[in-house]
Amino acid sequence: DLKGSINNGMRSVELRKKEGENVFGSQTRLGVCIIFLIKKEQTLDKKAQIFYSEIGDGLKTKEKLRKLKSIVAVQDDHVEWKPIMPNERYDWLNQGDTNFHKCPELRKEIFNVFSNGVLTGKDYVLYDFAKESIVGKVQKYYNIENLCNYSKITFYRPFVPMWLCHHENILKEIYKTAFIDTDTPIITTLYGNHGTDLFITRYICDSKFHGHQTMLYPLRTKSNGNGLFDSDNGDSTKVVSIPNINAEFLQKVCEALNIPDLTDEDLFYYIAGVIAAPRYSEQYGDNLVSSHHRVPIFDSESFQKIAAVGRKLGELQMLYQDYMVGMVLKVWKDENLRNLPELQLQITGDADMDKVIEYIRYDSRDKSFIINGVVKISGFPEGALEHRIGVLPVLKTVVNRLQPRHDEKTGITLDPKLTIGEMYDIMKKLTHYCVEADKIKKELNMLYDAATIVELDSPRR
Repeated sequence: DLKGSINNGMRSVELRKKEGENVFGSQTRLGVCIIFLIKKEQTLDKKAQIFYSEIGDGLKTKEKLRKLKSIVAVQDDHVEWKPIMPNERYDWLNQGDTNFHKCPELRKEIFNVFSNGVLTGKDYVLYDFAKESIVGKVQKYYNIENLCNYSKITFYRPFVPMWLCHHENILKEIYKTAFIDTDTPIITTLYGNHGTDLFITRYICDSKFHGHQTMLYPLRTKSNGNGLFDSDNGDSTKVVSIPNINAEFLQKVCEALNIPDLTDEDLFYYIAGVIAAPRYSEQYGDNLVSSHHRVPIFDSESFQKIAAVGRKLGELQMLYQDYMVGMVLKVWKDENLRNLPELQLQITGDADMDKVIEYIRYDSRDKSFIINGVVKISGFPEGALEHRIGVLPVLKTVVNRLQPRHDEKTGITLDPKLTIGEMYDIMKKLTHYCVEADKIKKELNMLYDAATIVELDSPRR
């Protein structure tokens, strides 16, 4: 194992130090390994043996290459092989917590409908910052009437709202997003990764919303109201909202925790709180590489506290999303969103605040953003620039995505046409969000550590 995974290194400073540099240079994002497969005829009737060795932690590229050269030359270095015994799920490395698979799975046991978000296959065509631009672009490629009826506000990346042409015949994959009730909250999670994260929204999200594969778990879904007891007089075109959390599972939790008035919304925010706790990723990170989310059910007191804090995080996230929809897409749900809490930052330079942004550059030396080469925004509190949703640092991602981006292949430029003043306001608001979200996650960690797992099938006490 030559390590050097930049993707792993993005998750924390500790992992970055452990992985070290990549043997093929910084342009290679994945870790590198060398595998020897040895076939012996005399052992055909026996199980294969697996041995593992690693190059060492925190080494630079030259150090790794020097060590490899020394091993090949049979000089000072030698390989220390450790035997590996695969577990019952045939995992070789990072075998994870054996109790993980005893926890209920979100996909199969808790939520009836789930989704991977939307996959366009042609982002520059089907996404835009202007609603009228979507229709014009799509009509060049598709002969579909009433396209304006399919324009929908979505979140492409964390706090990056865009208009999307949400038509099943145009999108590469729609992944059940047409059934999601966006009037109620949706859990979006990062999966297929060492560790996870969570973002609660009332909008449809892109399949790479977290910078990696994404799962959407809505609180409620939409259905045609043609049930026997519906009051729509048999009108099958009427859309109704129905609960998406399995009623039998909800009842099982109610009985196990002795909370008779527990609602599906309480369970929803409890799940959000558990997944958002960094300790959850620390405990089950190795399991999450190859498995979908499962959540332990904690004791009654911890359950209710985590649900309350999970709700607090969700409301904070949804509030600042609505603000971003107003600032970027000029669709304001409430004018009071303009006055959300913010943290003051330093802005220097002599430029018109009403001037439209042409480009933004991040200066890692003093942790500042340079706009149009003349304005500098700095003074970010400790940890704010490192705050991530999924694998994406929030502030850097927003700044990167909200400047003009040109696609050479299609000739299309995506430009929100924000002014310097608007970007300054966005940075102040989202800096406050990052600081507050960090505090909430620390609170969730404390609750997670103090909690006790309850067996759902055990008799009620």
